[in-house]
Amino acid sequence: MVVSPLRHTVDMSSSLTRETGPGFRMKSLTSLHHSMRSQGTDRAHFSFPYNGHHIDAVFYVDETPFKLLLYRIGVAEAPVLEVQRGYRINTYLGENYRPLRAVLGIENSRASEEWRPIDFLDHLDQKGIPAHVSPHSNECRPAHAAPRYRDQIEESSKIYFCGIIDWTKHRDTGDLDHLPSTENARKTGALLGPDVAAFCTRLHISTKWTDNPADTESIRSHREIVHRIGLSDRRVDRNLPGTPGS
Repeated sequence: MVVSPLRHTVDMSSSLTRETGPGFRMKSLTSLHHSMRSQGTDRAHFSFPYNGHHIDAVFYVDETPFKLLLYRIGVAEAPVLEVQRGYRINTYLGENYRPLRAVLGIENSRASEEWRPIDFLDHLDQKGIPAHVSPHSNECRPAHAAPRYRDQIEESSKIYFCGIIDWTKHRDTGDLDHLPSTENARKTGALLGPDVAAFCTRLHISTKWTDNPADTESIRSHREIVHRIGLSDRRVDRNLPGTPGS
């Protein structure tokens, strides 16, 4: 039985709807973001069990609005939810409704018709999102972000960082204005963030990638790669959604 997408329209008077304003307030993202700021990182990876499945997530604060990527190994869909001012996620998922159900393993059956996005968001907020960033368990690697960009970046199977090319050190390079290539800059932005891509473009640096984890350098986390590229003094200092100036 196919479930109509209209069934997930939510009555905003529900007791689960937090405080005032549109969307469901994810209080745990507030704590996580503060921890990320203290650690100087703008992407955090975490995982959680749901409906008998292992779900992965990446929280991005290097985009406006913030984003929350959800995916599961072996599932093609990878919905990206917008996190609006006040750390709120719209309970009407629109085009993300079916992809999210696929990731969570919610089948289109009569028994699944009672599933509501707001219930999932409440579960995620209370049990799925860590309050603090751990350098070991929550480090975000490029491979964690890759499911969001399937077939949208060059050589999409190569998602493991393996070094850089500083074109200013190559005497035979010629015209630096076109280096790195547009495709390489796009991939850098997708897997490492727009600030890193802008830095690399400004200094004419290309990132190198491989499809074999064994061929990578020992540095693999987002933070370590950023330091390797040369942004060791970079700190995240973005307005918090829901605070003055956001």
